[in-house]
Amino acid sequence: SKGFFAGTNPNNVEILMMKPDRSYVELGSVSSDGWQPSDMARMHNALRAKAAPLGADAVIILNSGIMTDPTFGTPEMWCIAVAIKYK
Repeated sequence: SKGFFAGTNPNNVEILMMKPDRSYVELGSVSSDGWQPSDMARMHNALRAKAAPLGADAVIILNSGIMTDPTFGTPEMWCIAVAIKYK
């Protein structure tokens, strides 16, 4: 999607587990799911890829966990985050 800010490089989008001390504006929510527990880095990269077109400098992870796939019974990770732009 396209945001109000110029897109950023996904490689430069920070992954944060708590709100930063710097002031920021929230750009929108991003999520990712269906990842194996060993693929946390790939899940974070998926969040970066979704947040970068919005012009995000960082993503704050709001909630994450592991659920069991009802079809195959395998564990899958999920994550809900908010994309932010520093002021």
